[in-house]
Amino acid sequence: MAVRITQLTLNNAASALTAYSRNTPFTYFPNTPTGDSKFAFFKNVIAFHPIKSILASMDWNLAGANGPQLALAMFTLLYVDIIDTTATLYSMARFSGVVDPETGDFPRSTIAYCTDAITISIGAVLGTSPVSAYVESGAGISEGGRTGLTSITTGLCFLVSIFFAPIFASIPPWATGCALVLVCSFFFQQTQKLD
Repeated sequence: MAVRITQLTLNNAASALTAYSRNTPFTYFPNTPTGDSKFAFFKNVIAFHPIKSILASMDWNLAGANGPQLALAMFTLLYVDIIDTTATLYSMARFSGVVDPETGDFPRSTIAYCTDAITISIGAVLGTSPVSAYVESGAGISEGGRTGLTSITTGLCFLVSIFFAPIFASIPPWATGCALVLVCSFFFQQTQKLD
């Protein structure tokens, strides 16, 4: 299995590198206006763009014309996040083997929920994508990471990757598609435990 994953990774890297060549028939940057704008973004490696807060640009007035829609959106997103977080945390706890069979709870679940709530609120204020528990944490758990050090290491790698975003954003879909299918097949193995 590890040999196939390594071979798949090397094939994906080779596909991405060959797609970076501008004057080839399989380039990710064709000589079109869209290709030119993608290539201009690709050349901005290690460029820093400050994060702007979205608080000033949003209309937070619940009594205004958009008040009912804002309240409905916040209510909907709250419950979607609660259900999503609950499903993810419990599936990761079951994957780790720490769920108590009698109570159905896992250790320090309150801290996990509070941490998720705080980070998703901070991420929303900064205008980032949701900072929440993700099912991809199963990869770290399967490798033995259960203390949080795996998450800290992943976070530091993401922090470094901010500066290389043009390279990562320019990886063509044909270089990442097969890896996503493989990851999905690994996650699909958990369905055999459903009653």
